[in-house]
Amino acid sequence: MSSEKIFKVLVVGPPYCGKTSIVNFLSFNLFSEEYKTTLGVDFVEFRPRDCLAHKFPDDVAASRIQLWDVGGQEVYRGIVRYYYEGAHCCFVVCDISHPNSFQKAIQWKRDIDEGRTFPGSSSLLPSILFFNKTDLPHDLTDDDLAKIARDGNFTHWFKGSVKTMKETGETGLYDAVTTLIRETISLSIKTEKEAEEAEKSDGEDSFVDFIKSHDKDKEKGCCK
Repeated sequence: MSSEKIFKVLVVGPPYCGKTSIVNFLSFNLFSEEYKTTLGVDFVEFRPRDCLAHKFPDDVAASRIQLWDVGGQEVYRGIVRYYYEGAHCCFVVCDISHPNSFQKAIQWKRDIDEGRTFPGSSSLLPSILFFNKTDLPHDLTDDDLAKIARDGNFTHWFKGSVKTMKETGETGLYDAVTTLIRETISLSIKTEKEAEEAEKSDGEDSFVDFIKSHDKDKEKGCCK
């Protein structure tokens, strides 16, 4: 039996921040300068174990990741909420060279936090913030980025450039995926364990109720 876990990952953020480039790079190890607007939602599957450009840790490599590339235009906001159903985690992207994209990325996270919880749980979806396009001019320090992430209620943030990572050897994107999937695996295991304990507890309660009911019936019989 395969131990492969399947996770639905929402890739969200404002327009022009590189969401589709990230999805294509992870899935096909390709980067294109040509920009194409995502109309609604696109779907691509990514198996970390098949990635030739980077060796993922065994626990992450054993997963199958469904990347849902969500269009960033406001006109699609109402439509794409339908695709949040069943999501396990969220990869939020912004453009480090355009500060106005930060708040928009944070709003995407808030929108998802308000509308979805982890399947079978009351916990929020694990999420990370990825500052893309670090190859472009910007004057933000790591402390600045950390503050932006904290203000957006992100526990983790990463930075990098999908455009140049092949040449520079940077691993920010891969590190972001690893962290996000590991958090998702951890929450999945916790949720499954809680469900098993709840089911066991319900079974024990039912058995106790049965015994009590049986004892009462015996007592009634004795009194006749």
